[in-house]
Amino acid sequence: MTLKLLVPKEVHPGERRVALDPSVA
Repeated sequence: MTLKLLVPKEVHPGERRVALDPSVA
């Protein structure tokens, strides 16, 4: 999954989506 490459591994799966899509928050 490319999402893992865009965000640090330290970020939780749920927080990952928020980091990529601020609108999701």
